[in-house]
Amino acid sequence: MTRRIPVRKPAHLPADIDADVKLPEQGARYARDVLRLPVGEVVELFDGEGTCVLARLTEITQERVIATIEEVLPDRAGESSLELILYQAIPKGDRFEWLLEKCTELGVTQIYPIETSRTVVKIKPSKSAAKLERWQKITASAARQSRRALVPTVHEARSFEQALRDASARLEVGDAASIDLVASPSPDESTPSPGLAESLMRAQRLSTVAIWIGPEGGFTQSEVKALQGAGATTVSMGPRILRAETAAVTAIALAQHLAGDLP
Repeated sequence: MTRRIPVRKPAHLPADIDADVKLPEQGARYARDVLRLPVGEVVELFDGEGTCVLARLTEITQERVIATIEEVLPDRAGESSLELILYQAIPKGDRFEWLLEKCTELGVTQIYPIETSRTVVKIKPSKSAAKLERWQKITASAARQSRRALVPTVHEARSFEQALRDASARLEVGDAASIDLVASPSPDESTPSPGLAESLMRAQRLSTVAIWIGPEGGFTQSEVKALQGAGATTVSMGPRILRAETAAVTAIALAQHLAGDLP
């Protein structure tokens, strides 16, 4: 199998045959020191923004690694037609990092870490940049491993209120091809929430699915009502209580299956 090497910002990956590409520091180190590839090896380069090419390594030194493009691969190869957005209350421990990796493998396109009323983990402003850099490295690595053309966008952690404001523009449009689903029991117990699969199947020709997953204990009643008031739909995840990371992976996998991406 052709080795895969990320070529991300600040490098620019051209889509021109015979163009030379100087691999950025991280990619060069990966090719030279980790994979120990020789001159003449054909590798797959991807920039995480949709461009993938086959290129031959033509120079490998401690100062630089150069590859010459031989073939431009199909646009967005390995990507789903479904735009999948995850709003995830940050779980405790290392479970969020595990979640980032698995959701990237499944095809999520944007991830919003959120701090809700019941979220235990709160990201200090002084650590926000370092956390974001760590999360981005995880998704970039998972995208490379799963042969995706795109690296998901991981946003900075934000409050529930800020996340809802960010999503309001999309929710207000009321696009029939877009749906926001909240994994939570209905605040009105006399009217049970429909199942996740049922809600996805009801929506025809979906192009965008946004999934909201709460913390341990779920979203508060006021948070659920705020989401419903903005146009989101509450859904049931079944008869068992799922951990936050299990609920997210389940919802994304089911959405992809119903969209035809996971047959």
